[in-house]
Amino acid sequence: MRKTFTALMLSAGLLFIPMDLHAESNHQTDPAALHDTNQQLTGRDVKETVRAFMGELIQETDKTGKVVNFKSKEELLARMEMVSDRKAAKPFVEELYTEQDGSLYLNPMAAPPTFNEYESYDMVQLDENRAEVVQHNASALYGSYTIKIEFIHDAAWKIGKIAYEQ
Repeated sequence: MRKTFTALMLSAGLLFIPMDLHAESNHQTDPAALHDTNQQLTGRDVKETVRAFMGELIQETDKTGKVVNFKSKEELLARMEMVSDRKAAKPFVEELYTEQDGSLYLNPMAAPPTFNEYESYDMVQLDENRAEVVQHNASALYGSYTIKIEFIHDAAWKIGKIAYEQ
């Protein structure tokens, strides 16, 4: 089944990771709230799951870029398994973080191209436990690109795979 969603708001669609993130500005969706019994992926599921993924991926840091709540990539990946498959999260964690002297640091850099919840996207239910969302975007940094996110259902919807085409 193919569905198209169009939002009413516009957004720049580009996320820059600041070196100093504060808890009050780090919008996160509670991963526990994502557990459901409905196996039909909805637009709400897509938005909440992507928000939760980004909320877990971009961690709070101190002024030096040291992550406050985790000491290793492994700890962060274990936490991210609530909202994504480890294989989907690992490339992002590997690129965005560095381990040094028993601590985890966020690398100051632009984030990879992201899903923009305020832009239209196509959603296809692949089977009972898998669905794919495809969105065409453009940004000043990356130009035109397509993001494909596969969602998997295992007690709740999670991100199973993220792929980009330019």
